[in-house]
Amino acid sequence: MALITVNGTSIPTPSEYNPYPTQIENSERNANGGLIRDIITVKKKLEMSWNYLTRAQYTQLMAIKLLSSFTCIFDDPTGTGFTTTIMYAGDITAQAFKKDSTTDKITAYVDVSCNFIEL
Repeated sequence: MALITVNGTSIPTPSEYNPYPTQIENSERNANGGLIRDIITVKKKLEMSWNYLTRAQYTQLMAIKLLSSFTCIFDDPTGTGFTTTIMYAGDITAQAFKKDSTTDKITAYVDVSCNFIEL
C-alpha cells in the first residue's frame, strides 16, 4: 500500500513526512491567572515535502490543490495504522529545476512542499 493515497490514487512518497494532530481551541486566563482551555476539536494535518518531483508528479499535486476536498488515506502514527479522512490541500511551494530547451516547459521541480489538512 502507498504511504498516501488521494481519491484512490497514490501520490509520490514525500522526502519528509510529518503527520500530526492539531487542536482547535479557545483558551483564556481566568482572574486568578489559571488557564481555561476549551478544546473544540482535533484535526489531522500532514506536513510534506519532496526533494524532487517530475512535471507529471507536480501536476498531480496541483490538481489535488484545486479540489475543494478529497478522501485521503495515510499512515497515521496517532492511530493503529492507516487512517481515512476528508482533507483539503494547503498552498504548494516549489522551485523550477529543469527546463526542456525545445519546448521551454519546466520538466522538474525541487524543494516542493504542501500540507493536507482535515476538514
